Amino acid sequence: MTGAWWRRAVRAVAGRRAQLRWVHLVLGGALLMPYYLLTGVVFSMLLQDAVPFTSLPWQLGTFATALPLAVPTALLPLVRPLEATAARSLCGLPESAELAAGPAGSWDARARTLLWYGLHLAIGGLVSGLTLSLLPASALLVALPFTDGSYADEGWPHAFASAPTRWRPWPGCCCWA
Repeated sequence: MTGAWWRRAVRAVAGRRAQLRWVHLVLGGALLMPYYLLTGVVFSMLLQDAVPFTSLPWQLGTFATALPLAVPTALLPLVRPLEATAARSLCGLPESAELAAGPAGSWDARARTLLWYGLHLAIGGLVSGLTLSLLPASALLVALPFTDGSYADEGWPHAFASAPTRWRPWPGCCCWA
């Protein structure tokens, strides 16, 4: 019994069920992406100093602006059954789980659909962004001592850029551990 707790912990974090739930969240990020890209392009066209694809504050602002634009998509009749099917299959819910499988029939049901769809897109967008940025960033930090380090001086947070080169890989190792 004493050795079984860590196996359950590893299975909870990296097991098949956890991986399927991660896929479900990444699906939410993928559904948000067209709205995010459209908002970023509009910001770039309307505001001269906007850099929505390279600056973290602009990325967060673009995300916060794209989310309210994407959420009304949940009012389309097919979104609710598709979300229920995706949640049932990717989150490991049993067939007996009570999920609304048909289009919303009342405004209360539509409001719940909007809320859950918005949460799916918001959390999925954050998980997707972290997945797409942390793993490559940690790989670059681990490789830093073996390069000239020029890529770490520009665009990295000040704590990484000002740290001695030999200490920069440690945050990257923590991501891979």
